[in-house]
Amino acid sequence: MRSFVVLFKDGHAPPDLEQVTAVSASPDQQAYIQQLEAELRETRERLQATAEEAESTSEELKASNEEYQSLNEELQSANEELQTSKEELQSLNEELTTVNGELSLRVQELGRSNSDLKNFLESTQIATVFLDNELRVTNYTPAVTEIFHLIETDTGRPIGHIKSRIAYEDLQSDARRVLRTLAAVEREIESATGSHYMVRVLPYRSVDNFIAGVVITFVDITARKRVETALRESQERFRLVVENAQDHAIFTTDPEDRIADWYPSAEAVFGWSAEEAVGQSGSILFTPEDRRQHADEKEVETARREGSAPNVRWHLRKDGSRVFIEGTTTALRQADGSLRGFLKIGQDTTNRRKIDEALRASEMRQRALIEGIPQLVWRADEEGRWTWASPQWMSYTGQALEESLESGWLEAVHPEDRDVAMQAWEQAGRDGFLSVEYRVRRASDGAWLWHHTRSLPVRNISDRTVEWLGTSTDVDAIRQLHARQEILVNELQHRSRNLIGVVTSLATRTVGRGSPVESFTIRLKALSRAQALLSQSGSDTVEVRALVSAELAAHAVEASTRITVSGPKVLLASEQVQNFALAVHELTTNAVKYGALKGESGRLSVTWELISDEAGSERLALKWIESGVDLQPETVTRRGYGRELIDQALAYALGGRTDYALGADGVRCRIELPLV
Repeated sequence: MRSFVVLFKDGHAPPDLEQVTAVSASPDQQAYIQQLEAELRETRERLQATAEEAESTSEELKASNEEYQSLNEELQSANEELQTSKEELQSLNEELTTVNGELSLRVQELGRSNSDLKNFLESTQIATVFLDNELRVTNYTPAVTEIFHLIETDTGRPIGHIKSRIAYEDLQSDARRVLRTLAAVEREIESATGSHYMVRVLPYRSVDNFIAGVVITFVDITARKRVETALRESQERFRLVVENAQDHAIFTTDPEDRIADWYPSAEAVFGWSAEEAVGQSGSILFTPEDRRQHADEKEVETARREGSAPNVRWHLRKDGSRVFIEGTTTALRQADGSLRGFLKIGQDTTNRRKIDEALRASEMRQRALIEGIPQLVWRADEEGRWTWASPQWMSYTGQALEESLESGWLEAVHPEDRDVAMQAWEQAGRDGFLSVEYRVRRASDGAWLWHHTRSLPVRNISDRTVEWLGTSTDVDAIRQLHARQEILVNELQHRSRNLIGVVTSLATRTVGRGSPVESFTIRLKALSRAQALLSQSGSDTVEVRALVSAELAAHAVEASTRITVSGPKVLLASEQVQNFALAVHELTTNAVKYGALKGESGRLSVTWELISDEAGSERLALKWIESGVDLQPETVTRRGYGRELIDQALAYALGGRTDYALGADGVRCRIELPLV
């Protein structure tokens, strides 16, 4: 709907139309003009009325405009107030949103806290029951059902109506006392089954610190009570040990190493009473030389740093004598790790140390003896498994210690003798000793040498065999000597038989023919000299020069320019010596009695050489030549035993060849013998 405002303004009236009409208007026009004038008057009147109305309306409009303007101002003010209210409402809405979020978060936290609290109560396994001020059950943990016969429907029931599995008659009175005094009550209660509980009754405080009942907890301390009982028993045992361990000194010191606790065992070892020792420095027990080296301070510092320190040294008694202690110094610490002091425990091992020192000295002497003797020494069990071998064995066989242990030593025994060695060990268990000979390889040259192995069991104080100690002695040379001895015995027997035969022959040919006994005796002495040369040589051979020289010396023939004895070194076997010596004896005897050695004018030349026969074998060729002798006729014609010995016995007994002739001025004899 649209409105219009019409404004009228005052002005001058137009010229009088009547006059104009009168002049030129026709009657029709005049009528028309009158009509128009009437309409004009009417219009004027309406216009006048309209103008008046317009003016009135204008006034009203002005009033309305002023009202509208006032209303607009009020609306603008209201709009501003509305905008302000909108902003306040928006701010309030934001605050409500924030509060709502916080409230939702708090609800979640409360739910989580309730869940955590529920799980905590269920997982702690701590029996807990909550009572209100009237001692009615408001809540409980599952663990409490092991003490009270509680079910879910018991919430709200007085605790006195709930049957309990433990005898806690003062439960309600303790709860009322807590409500009255707000002071916690704590008790230890034992059940009929032997379980122990620590009961605590505490006031239940609400968030606004309002006392809304009590909380009763039952903590199972059965294990702790057992530990406490065991600890008390252990402490009692420790006390008894400390008071009765006469050979163990036990005492404690403070962090500065001043003696704090001095037990009777320490007094028994060191001599100081508790009144004398407590408060003294622990260094009073150390020897002067250890104190000069700060051994006491180092020991405490080591225990402080590492927890414990060895205490193995000589200490002083009250009377100045010394006692050897083997023990430890241990740091004692509080639960927070701070040092409380030191516990010192030491055993009096003076006598044992003296015994150990004597034992070590004995072992050193034994080791020196074992390692000093030439025998190969070893240790073994009762089945012959070695547990130790001496350096001599390792040096002799080339085996390392590890190689000789168990049955490894058999590797150094000749393969043909190993069964013999093990059979001897089997027999040793029955005989109580081992004695066997076998060959052992010498590493230096690989030679297998005979050893005599002996072993005896080593027994402890219970007469039980703990090991076998044995030696292996090199008897190879002895065995060779025994073999040589057998040969020599056989040779001696052979020589004896030959000698007896020779003596018998001498007796038959000398005494039996009526010759004087003196001749027989002289020939026996010649045999004796030959036997002496065999014995002196230490073998079964004698040099030709020795036989000739001995026979000449036996007849007191001194070396001179008249006598020549020369020839190479030639050895005669024992079976040749006797007859050859008798032949030389006969030649010498005849030379002394009748030939070149009787007077000063005679000369004697005894020479020999080695020649070869037709077969290429070596032979001895000896020449006995006398000269410058005026032979008597009877000497030439007489043929005695000596001549027979040279001509016949040498050829028969030794396979020799002889050529005996009497020249114009003396005897010339050639003797050839095959060398054995």
